[in-house]
Amino acid sequence: MRQSGLIILIVVISLSVVINPVIAGNVAQKLTEPPLKTLDLNTYENKAPGVKLIKLRELGRYYGWVIGYIPSRKTVTIMANGKRLYIDIREGELNDVKLDNPPVIEEGRTYFNLKLTTKILNHIYGERPRLMAKLDLEKKEYHTGEMLKAKLVILNLSVRPLNLTFNSGKKYDLVLYKAGKEVKRWSRGKFFTMALEKISLKPGENKVYRIEMLLDDIEPGNYYVNAELATNPVTGFNGVEIKIE
Repeated sequence: MRQSGLIILIVVISLSVVINPVIAGNVAQKLTEPPLKTLDLNTYENKAPGVKLIKLRELGRYYGWVIGYIPSRKTVTIMANGKRLYIDIREGELNDVKLDNPPVIEEGRTYFNLKLTTKILNHIYGERPRLMAKLDLEKKEYHTGEMLKAKLVILNLSVRPLNLTFNSGKKYDLVLYKAGKEVKRWSRGKFFTMALEKISLKPGENKVYRIEMLLDDIEPGNYYVNAELATNPVTGFNGVEIKIE
């Protein structure tokens, strides 16, 4: 009798060790997505001609998802915001519902196109506006007095048109920082119309702004470049580190 009691005790302890991490994971993932989410478009990787894809791992890292894989079923699992999603790679299904835009597998990595990314985010957080933003620089090393050329890309990652409101003719800005302190701002000393302006982006539509800033009177050193979309409220971009000699 003592032996059987010991066996039962071991089984109960083993089950608790397996189950508890799952419960804890569900609690930890109950997060609320901000109304306007800004993603770094560096998650894009062109794996198919003319199609922009987002790496699942990068998306999961950004949002803090718990991602798993069931080899026997060729199924990707996503645990986030108290929800579980099952993406059947072989059948092209999301929670047993056929997908019009199934994932793409390249070298063992899973990629989503924009429509599938939107569908996943809507499943987890509900349907809402989402703006993806990226700052691109021509290079990362400059000389004092040189022109810094930047490209700002915004993209509507929503199923409906996204309306952006600007309080003036100023639609964007570029800021140079050193050791956390602002050194130079593109808009400083410039004048803009004070009329309220609005633009609308269709689902999947992107807009590109190009901006140049002269690096005059700048001491050599390491700097941080950031961009802002002058919406209400302001939308931030990913920052880029540069070196000025």
